[in-house]
Amino acid sequence: MTANIMQGVVVSVLWLMWSAPVSGVVSSTHKCNMVDLTHELSNDSLQFPTNPYFQFLIGVREQFPNYWYESNTFSSPEHLGTHLDSPAHFYKDAWRVHEIPVDRLIGPLVKIDITRRAAENPNVAVTVDDLLNWERKHGQIKKGSIVIMDSGWADFWPDRLKTFGDTDVTNWKAQDGTSKLRYPGWSIEAIDWLLKNRLPFGIGVDTPSLDPGSSTLFPVHVKTGSYNVYGLENVANLKLVRESGAVAVVMPIKIRGGSGAPVRIVALNGRCDLTGQVTPETHPTHTGYLSHQTSPRDNEHHYNHATHTKLDHSDAGSDFRMNSPGYMDIEGSL
Repeated sequence: MTANIMQGVVVSVLWLMWSAPVSGVVSSTHKCNMVDLTHELSNDSLQFPTNPYFQFLIGVREQFPNYWYESNTFSSPEHLGTHLDSPAHFYKDAWRVHEIPVDRLIGPLVKIDITRRAAENPNVAVTVDDLLNWERKHGQIKKGSIVIMDSGWADFWPDRLKTFGDTDVTNWKAQDGTSKLRYPGWSIEAIDWLLKNRLPFGIGVDTPSLDPGSSTLFPVHVKTGSYNVYGLENVANLKLVRESGAVAVVMPIKIRGGSGAPVRIVALNGRCDLTGQVTPETHPTHTGYLSHQTSPRDNEHHYNHATHTKLDHSDAGSDFRMNSPGYMDIEGSL
């Protein structure tokens, strides 16, 4: 796929997102079933203990002689609500938010459902067996996928006690140094297997952190950062997305130097009518991602800093297929 076509797909997706109805989680606008995987940001949004709050201040909402006018201000920490963790969040010299190539922000959505186990144990974590079981049902996880854990935790939002397992906003550690937090996440074994064998672009959770709440050293954050894989936290509405067959579109605020950013995530299901929005050329199959030079440090980021081995993402396909100009098919089990 040429750079122009990839840009066309991204622009088309953004156009669909912006033209969708203002309210509602699911939209079928333009023959495309879209699910909003994002919690609203508000003064009630939950922040990680010790982090600042989100603040939204109304500036002007006033009727002028010839028009209505609104303008407001907000302030927010990077890591709040539905947000993206850049690889640099826990790994030195990895990509910061503005350095993540745009082609890594869209890819096949793989949903790992652990809701039953999570209902019985808040400290549960995604295991290698969970990934292998998914592959037995749906086939091998594609390179360039965005793999997200669904524990059912999004249903608790914005209840702090149910979401975090604790209400203390000033300290998440007990006196003995253990964590007071309780929520599901990824096991380091599953992340290690996934990063080494399937080369995803992003890892996500519907809880406050990639690491389970009981973690104090955050090994999953460190490991994903070492591979330049970003994290998605507090993902919403995953129960409305199938385990396989959707595409995730991840659009963080492009903060220069950011370790993270609020993000709008949308899942696309089925055939999307993008007529007139994509360059009218014949593109039977998208077989590879583009190689972007996004920063002077970009080349070194194709290496795993932890093992000093080269990471080859050059053949990381995404499951897009252009069957006719203006249409995007999303392959998978629908």
